[in-house]
Amino acid sequence: MAALSGRAPLDNDDVEPLGLSLLELEEEEVIEHVIGDLTIPLRGYPRSSGQTLQCTGETTWRGGDLLARHLWQRRAKTNAVVELGSGLGLVALAAQMLEVAPVIVATDGDERALDKLRRNVAPMRVERLRWGDAEDVRRVLAHSEHGFSLVLGADVAYTPEAVAPLARTCRALLAPGGEVVIAYTRRHVDAEAVLEAFADEGLVMRRDALRDTERSDTGDRVWYFSLVELELSSEDEEEPWAFDVADAAGTLLRDGFVVVEHATRGLAATLRSEVLSLAEFSLLRASPNALRTSAGREVRAKTNVEELLIHAKGAPILDDAAVTAARSLCPTLRDFGGREARVLGSKLAAKLGVRLTVDEVKAAVHGEGGCFPAHFDTTDATGRCVTAILYLSEGVQGGELRVYPSSGGAPVDVTPALGTLVLFSSTATLHRTLPLRRGQRPLVSFWFASASSLLADRTATNKLVRLLHAGDYAGSFRDAFPRDAARDDALALFAGANAAAEAALNEDERATLDAWRRRLA
Repeated sequence: MAALSGRAPLDNDDVEPLGLSLLELEEEEVIEHVIGDLTIPLRGYPRSSGQTLQCTGETTWRGGDLLARHLWQRRAKTNAVVELGSGLGLVALAAQMLEVAPVIVATDGDERALDKLRRNVAPMRVERLRWGDAEDVRRVLAHSEHGFSLVLGADVAYTPEAVAPLARTCRALLAPGGEVVIAYTRRHVDAEAVLEAFADEGLVMRRDALRDTERSDTGDRVWYFSLVELELSSEDEEEPWAFDVADAAGTLLRDGFVVVEHATRGLAATLRSEVLSLAEFSLLRASPNALRTSAGREVRAKTNVEELLIHAKGAPILDDAAVTAARSLCPTLRDFGGREARVLGSKLAAKLGVRLTVDEVKAAVHGEGGCFPAHFDTTDATGRCVTAILYLSEGVQGGELRVYPSSGGAPVDVTPALGTLVLFSSTATLHRTLPLRRGQRPLVSFWFASASSLLADRTATNKLVRLLHAGDYAGSFRDAFPRDAARDDALALFAGANAAAEAALNEDERATLDAWRRRLA
């Protein structure tokens, strides 16, 4: 066959769809695909129609044959499998028939393909997955809480613009210690471009599993990728946390918070440089804060506080331009949620007796005057239970974190020094940030979530702590927001709510609050 537009020679299953009318196609038919001793019937268009289809997922391609055959030869077992770009479902069905895993999810991003996929693989789990779409990724991850131990893709690197979102999505779905297996066939994307895009996400190609006798074309590959950042047990990797996590977890349980100085081995200095670079390249955004007034909830920007959310709802953010730029600029910050934060969460969980997952990671920089008003981070309903803040400051004045102990003790001010880590209960620790008087205050804050409550219901105690520190609580709002009618209205509303709450205290609550006040007087 002659070369097309200067490209390498192509055959029918190596061309892009031309999008011709369905009236020009051959009719759908049921085709039996024989993979070793498996016979897999699929309804779709014959492969000879591939060049005229409006959607690549309406037929099968050579890469699917390669990957299905490889699964049949390998006969490996694992915990959870997801296939990207499943099309008619050949690879997913092969995995199901081979009982590769108890959880198998087939996905595609095209509605036409999804219709045929659901019909072919029912009752298998099927989800829409557009590569790089954070909401789609979260929906797929709902089928396997900790990610997928095996991520599959056959003939998925077919256009240059699809490769980077593909790599990011594979990374987002991968469980710690898992593998990504990609069947690559030569199209219009150079193999090196695919390897580079995956390497940018920390996914390094370990081996090509095809023997030369198994290749229909010299460009055929079945690549195994693994996430090198997750291999923290290897001799050349250093434990990122430089403190006794079990001891810190015990203090967290007892007091509701713990402060650890010099918490990292070099990590804080690297993150400081990266987070400040986000400010330098204008990738940070104004940090919002809600002001509750008699007219409703008013969202305002905090004074001189900027931030960027990197990881949300248990998954890296993949569909935001600023985050995409940040991930390229800041590789340590990019991997923090899946590496250092995950390691810390695992160690905390072992002591706390709950399963913790990294829910959110945020980078922030406070400028002069920047501060936070007093607040509790969340309620039990969100699933968040532990807040972590890693401070990255040098040579600043002010900007201390003020923690109000749930025991009714005096407030504790924490200097935001480089490498200081603060852990506290997300639901039961009232806290604020004092205004920064000089310098910049970079930090990384992150949250752990659990299906189990870390502490018993602290609603009554939270109310008493807020009443105990009502004056400082109101002062924090004066520091955080410029004076105007809305701020004055919010403070008046707060004062009225406090008066009503104190009047409604029962005898035991009043006795506790009076004792706390005498102790602090």
